[in-house]
Amino acid sequence: MSGEMLAQLPKEEVDRETEKWKHVLILYVVGSLPTIGTFERFIASNWNYIAKPKVFYHNDGCIFVRFNSIMDHDEVLYSGPHMLNNRPVIVKVWEAGFDFNKEVLRMIPLWIKLPNLPLNCWSTTSLSCIGSVLGRPVYADECTTKID
Repeated sequence: MSGEMLAQLPKEEVDRETEKWKHVLILYVVGSLPTIGTFERFIASNWNYIAKPKVFYHNDGCIFVRFNSIMDHDEVLYSGPHMLNNRPVIVKVWEAGFDFNKEVLRMIPLWIKLPNLPLNCWSTTSLSCIGSVLGRPVYADECTTKID
């Protein structure tokens, strides 16, 4: 025996916990480490249009926000950009394989505005083409996505 010990977790338990956390967003602030109280005040004042979510603080400075529904989760996810004390709040969708130690800020998602963009350039294809000049397009706001 090599001295390594492994625990075998029941698949049903892992699946149950994965389901419990599926409405979670992970938040952190670029260049800052706000307290959980600061985040709770931020959420209360900026996301008052959804049911109050549960907030969990991780020692690495990340905040988990567990929403009551996928609708609330998506409403917050797609309503950015979010700022806290003039610093961008990075919002990421939680996934079962999320690794805190590998979560290094290599990319910052940005919301861009395209003022005076002609209506005939509002198709998903055109917007994707314009956005890809800056990087990989991820989301569009609700108004834009309903155009097609």
